[in-house]
Amino acid sequence: MTNLKCHEYKCKHNACSRCVKKTLTISNDAYCSDYVKNENGIGDVEFAYDGPMSLRQDEHMIYCNKTTCLNNMNGECSAGYIRVDCFNGGARCCQVRE
Repeated sequence: MTNLKCHEYKCKHNACSRCVKKTLTISNDAYCSDYVKNENGIGDVEFAYDGPMSLRQDEHMIYCNKTTCLNNMNGECSAGYIRVDCFNGGARCCQVRE
């Protein structure tokens, strides 16, 4: 399982840098196949929580089709942490190792 931070705030699955999906697929060109642009703009809003800091780690099952990535182990991401960022109108994995 991989910890994930998503900085594509316009995705409908993004909730304050956390992806609400538990399973994702990264395409052969390293883009998140589950990215869906939030048409109503709610993804542009960032919320704050005024409470004790949580050390909880969100773990995701990430299926990877980027066959040249060194983190790809039999179609699954073996990285302990990945970051997804906005890139060319989509959400791209930043932890690709080739």
